[in-house]
Amino acid sequence: MAFIGILSVVVIIVGIVWSVIALIMKKDKMKPLITLGVGIAACIVAVIATPSSEEFAEAQASSERVEESKSKEQEAEASKEAEESKEQAIQESKEAKASEESQEKEVKESKQKEKEETEASKKKEEAENIDENFEFDDFNFEIYGAKINDESITLYMEYENMGYTDETPAISAVAVDVEQNGENLSGDNDEIKARGDDKTGAYADVKLGTKMPFTETFELENKKDDLEISVFPMMSDEESKKTKIELN
Repeated sequence: MAFIGILSVVVIIVGIVWSVIALIMKKDKMKPLITLGVGIAACIVAVIATPSSEEFAEAQASSERVEESKSKEQEAEASKEAEESKEQAIQESKEAKASEESQEKEVKESKQKEKEETEASKKKEEAENIDENFEFDDFNFEIYGAKINDESITLYMEYENMGYTDETPAISAVAVDVEQNGENLSGDNDEIKARGDDKTGAYADVKLGTKMPFTETFELENKKDDLEISVFPMMSDEESKKTKIELN
């Protein structure tokens, strides 16, 4: 529209100049007047078609608002992507840490089990073979050896979890009583840890279908009278089972 406005001004000037010359020289005035009229008409059209300053300002403001809205949307999208990327990185870090901790726990459990099996094997070699087996509904129990010390006897036993799904330790599932001459002998578990992650022996968690060896030492009344051993299931109503050990 600016071009039409400029062109119309030029045409009007040409029409005026041409009309003046035609008037002075007394020539045909129709063509100059037509030219002048066309210029005026074009100028009017250009003026009408040109937006006012308010309309122009509104159009510019509207364009700026659209651009600002697009910019905000882009910033929001970029922020969302950055947050999702951050959350994903945190999740991956947590998963990696959990996997590392799980592997460390498995390695630790494997080493502990190997240590206990080695100790149990060594104790088996030192102890007198007994081989007494007791089968209950939820566990099996074996007394596989005994060793008489100065004033005590150490029993070498093994507990096998056959029905408990919550990693029940031997101390919770079974109790062993030893009698001599009708008197209960006092006993202590040998080298056990009852708390923390390093629980061993009778206090160690035992998964379903796995075994755990442990020992228990009882103070003797004498070294000649036989011992009567009773095995009690602690988590059921089953009756106890008994066996005897001859000291002589």
